[in-house]
Amino acid sequence: MLYRYGAINVDELTRRFVVSGGEEVKVSLWEEGVKDGTKVFVIEETKSRIYKNDFKEFDGDTDKSIRALQTDTPVYKFVFGFHIPSFAEEEAKDNDIKPIA
Repeated sequence: MLYRYGAINVDELTRRFVVSGGEEVKVSLWEEGVKDGTKVFVIEETKSRIYKNDFKEFDGDTDKSIRALQTDTPVYKFVFGFHIPSFAEEEAKDNDIKPIA
């Protein structure tokens, strides 16, 4: 499915926890992938209904996860949901998150 939305090949997405600044951060779905021959990381969140604050929280957790990895590898962020209101989509775009309903 990710190839359709971001031309990213991913084998399997898994739930992970990372430690950032002494705080354990949950990453819903996380995996290494390949985009245009380059290694990338994919981080996803899945919820039935997604609202503006969900994107802010996801973006904050994602930023903590990226800092914990201490890597320059590109990171692509996706949020899958059954319902994503248009005002929430703007918040997603402002935070470099691809919303998919």
